[in-house]
Amino acid sequence: MSRLVVAALMLLLTVSGLFAAAAWNRGGDVQSIVLTERELALPWSWPSPRGAVRLRFGWQSRADPQDAKLWLTDQKLRELGFAMEVLPGSPDAERVYGRSLPRVAWVAFEQDGPAWRALEQRLEMNEAANRFQTRPDDRSRLVPIDAALDLEPLRRRYQGQTVIVLPAIIQIRFRTTPKEGPSVWGDVTELVTPEVTVPAALRSRLPAEARRTVTSLDPSGVTPTDLEPPRYRVELRVGRLGAVWVEDIEPLPTGDR
Repeated sequence: MSRLVVAALMLLLTVSGLFAAAAWNRGGDVQSIVLTERELALPWSWPSPRGAVRLRFGWQSRADPQDAKLWLTDQKLRELGFAMEVLPGSPDAERVYGRSLPRVAWVAFEQDGPAWRALEQRLEMNEAANRFQTRPDDRSRLVPIDAALDLEPLRRRYQGQTVIVLPAIIQIRFRTTPKEGPSVWGDVTELVTPEVTVPAALRSRLPAEARRTVTSLDPSGVTPTDLEPPRYRVELRVGRLGAVWVEDIEPLPTGDR
């Protein structure tokens, strides 16, 4: 058998394997959730004259040590494979945790639920001191609430809730301040797949452009002009392999929050 024929067979088997994996991913217990432009943002280059359109995931970070420990406890971090034996106040803590390698885990993200509302309350308390905070209506409502090494038990735990489970990168953080002292916590730094491609058949449902709107952000009365993103809803599906795809897109009137 010639090398050309062997190469052709290998390519055929590879493509067939990819199609089989894609079909298996979309079969069975598929998760479905509705997100908005807050959680799946258009690229800055939109509208793009050519090429694929990818929406980028956005979520609320839980980087505050006290908040992070509510969902990523030391025991949970140990279950994910992190070594947590060194106390935060130890002289070796900064060196040990600074060298801790990130790990991939399955992370459950809750949409527009109790975790998001609790975060919003904390942000609102801080906004008086920082007038340049992002407007509440622009902030993502997707919040990490749980993590595990095994996918299926985590998905079953939140079955029927507005939760999706995605593969993500978790990193150990270390910080010490005069007021709070030393702290060690876990943080979701990025998703394994940070973007999802919009099928060609659905691209026409995305708004053509953003419009400018006047919004009061400054207590002094100055009203700068900001760029308001186009509004839309995305029906997102997550398969058994954790791969995501866009099932449908619904454009919304600008200002409909």
